[in-house]
Amino acid sequence: MRSGFITWGLISLLFIPRALHAQTQESPWMAGLSAIFLDYKGLMTGDLTQVRSFDPGITIGAYAYLNKSLNFAINSSFVPEATYPISEVGTFIGTSLIDVNALVHIKSNNGKFLDEDAVLAPYLTTGMGFNTASNQFRMYIPAGLGLRVQVSDNFSLQAEAIYKQRIGVNKFQHLAYSAGFVFALPASAPPPPPPPPPPPKSSALADRDQDGTPDRDDLCPDEKGKIMYLGCPDKAPPVAVQPQPPKEPNPSKQNSGDVVIEDEPMQFEEVDVTDGDGDAEALVSDDTGTGTPAKVSEGDIRLLEKAMDNIFFETGSDQLTPESLKILDTVSDIMARNPAYILVVTGHTDNTGPDRDNHILSVRRAFKVKYFLVNEKHISQSRINCDGYSSKQPVSDNATENGRRMNRRVDLKLVLPTQK
Repeated sequence: MRSGFITWGLISLLFIPRALHAQTQESPWMAGLSAIFLDYKGLMTGDLTQVRSFDPGITIGAYAYLNKSLNFAINSSFVPEATYPISEVGTFIGTSLIDVNALVHIKSNNGKFLDEDAVLAPYLTTGMGFNTASNQFRMYIPAGLGLRVQVSDNFSLQAEAIYKQRIGVNKFQHLAYSAGFVFALPASAPPPPPPPPPPPKSSALADRDQDGTPDRDDLCPDEKGKIMYLGCPDKAPPVAVQPQPPKEPNPSKQNSGDVVIEDEPMQFEEVDVTDGDGDAEALVSDDTGTGTPAKVSEGDIRLLEKAMDNIFFETGSDQLTPESLKILDTVSDIMARNPAYILVVTGHTDNTGPDRDNHILSVRRAFKVKYFLVNEKHISQSRINCDGYSSKQPVSDNATENGRRMNRRVDLKLVLPTQK
């Protein structure tokens, strides 16, 4: 029978910890299962090294975290066949035994001697206990040593050696050795936190006239208008926009004919603004004198194409990146050199998300370009038309990340008013 209990205890130690490995350590309570071996004969016979009369059993326990220095433990043991003394002269009987202990563990892993998460954590233990066997009830004071070996955050191995001194006239003291494991019990689920209060409506998104243009961008915040007209009805500007004075060409930098090079350098140095013969294109488009506006120069066309490739927005937003604002300075210069033309700005998105949201975002992104050019560069808003086409005009395959990135864009085009 003893060999059966020993075998069962070994199987428990080998297999049960794997099933319990996923327990959480957030709870202060832990449970344990151990094999226990009682020794009555060693102390009574004076042969402390004998092991033949060890009585095997099983122990279950519960452990509570009190503080960094102390744990509380309560355990109960059952030994099916104990060599139990009934007199101090060495009379023993074989009987089943039930043992109960209430213990305090004085920990060394209290942050002073060892860290709380130390792998090896020795401790001292003492408390009160009793056992009952063969219709006899005995109380005793236990004192001993223990060791915990941390295997994971939730699971530890534990071994103890305890001396148990009986309280009373007869001194039926004995030794108890145990080895097993302890594991964390899940904490009771805390009540869900109350939902956070709704965030206050951002003043940046306020829209008094409910026309879809935030007040921060709306040139007519109290009059319902259209996004493409900066929140104003039709194309009537609410304030007079002062045009920038034309730049005087530097005679020392003029080439022959009507070719003029501006004092300020272009924003994109890598862009070649020469024609196929290596001669500089005319960078000023003006009336030809015949009533027909001059064509936009190849240099400006290429600069505009380069600008389109470098206008970016914050992810999922209509906010222009700082780099894009510098590029729009170049777009403003191109418009100043081509006063007879208007700029058509169209926003586009990839096919991610609802089409309605994408359409609104594409319009808002085009509107942001217009807003910057009108308010920061003083371009007349009547010279800028904007619209959005959502994901309906892709330039690349939306099935790839690179293709979607290329489709998230703003197109710019200079056209004559009759071409709108």
